Amino acid sequence: MKYSLLGFILTLHISMFSQSWDNTYTNVITTAVPFMNMSTNARLGGFGEIGTVSSPFYQDAGIYQNPALLSKNARYAGGNLSYSPFLPKISDNPYLSELNGFYSINSSNTIAYNFKLFNLGDVLFTDENGTSIGHFKGIEYFHQFTYTHSFKNGISIGGGFKYIRSDFGIEQIAGVKVKPGNAIAFDIGFNYGKGFELAKFFIFNFNVGANINNFGSKIKYVDDKDEKGDFLPTTLRFGILINPEFKLPKGFTIGIDLAYQTEKLLVPTPPIYTEDSDGNRVIEKGMDPDISPFRALYQSFYDAPYGFEEELNEIIHKFAAELRIDYQRKVYIAGRIGKFIEHETKGGRNYLTWGAGIGVYGFILDYKKIKFDNSFIDDTWALTFGFRTTISNPAFRF
Repeated sequence: MKYSLLGFILTLHISMFSQSWDNTYTNVITTAVPFMNMSTNARLGGFGEIGTVSSPFYQDAGIYQNPALLSKNARYAGGNLSYSPFLPKISDNPYLSELNGFYSINSSNTIAYNFKLFNLGDVLFTDENGTSIGHFKGIEYFHQFTYTHSFKNGISIGGGFKYIRSDFGIEQIAGVKVKPGNAIAFDIGFNYGKGFELAKFFIFNFNVGANINNFGSKIKYVDDKDEKGDFLPTTLRFGILINPEFKLPKGFTIGIDLAYQTEKLLVPTPPIYTEDSDGNRVIEKGMDPDISPFRALYQSFYDAPYGFEEELNEIIHKFAAELRIDYQRKVYIAGRIGKFIEHETKGGRNYLTWGAGIGVYGFILDYKKIKFDNSFIDDTWALTFGFRTTISNPAFRF
């Protein structure tokens, strides 16, 4: 028995099927616990939600998407606290928050911990006919542990482990016993960064990366042997970033970050169903989505009902830019802008992000906002307060 969460509309679940490929065909991929892919950190959020690559200026980007970014042949330590209201235009209750920290054991090895919480507030459950079942208060969270190792040639690799819990605060719906969902997941990432000193006043940094996030067990909310569970939002990401830095007199530096990131969910695409002569639901186009997470890693590249064209439409594109003025790695200000592009048949999220950041002797404050006209996520904002420093330097340099 399936139920929908009306308060959980960021999944953008559209259950409409078409019998021909055209601009009205909509086939959105949905997963359990989508909050795992929501950007809470204000710096990444303002930067187009790009976190697979990063300039050398930032050390903590690896906590969020690509764990390989945490270690950069230097010793750092720090942490962040983030807060973001969820759907602020339609509700005052839900919010996301995040608390994390990282520490370099030595110049080649870094560890990190991250705790992310999604308070769903008051959630309305409905049955398949849209009839209200009741209001419940839900909460979801995960604990994440990350390890990164960097090599001398600019290559770094990293991995992470997550424990996820999803609890809607209910025990039974329509006679069906409901329990909190639990799951485990893994992240793995690769990064390559190189800097070129083209002149005494000009350094050009280049960064590429790839990672897979949230690969793990399915999550179940009922004690039913026939219930296979729901997929986690397993995501494949690739990114590239260039970062020219111009050294100015008296210790000032102007840095420019330009980045592109592409990503795709590694979960089954919903097939198109029809009914046979006995009234049973059968697959007309596409492939059986009742598969293991391991099989989904490769089947998700060729299971779309309308073939290769639809598979391409499942790819999300992100662009971002940052302008940063820094004084001796002790004080800086930054402005950011980003673009998130999703095909209209896969959810149609097409919005701008912008943000700003300031750092003073290791203390950091970042802000981000989303601009998405006529959408429930318009004006979504996030605020992050953090601290970071080089361990070998007591002057609290960034």
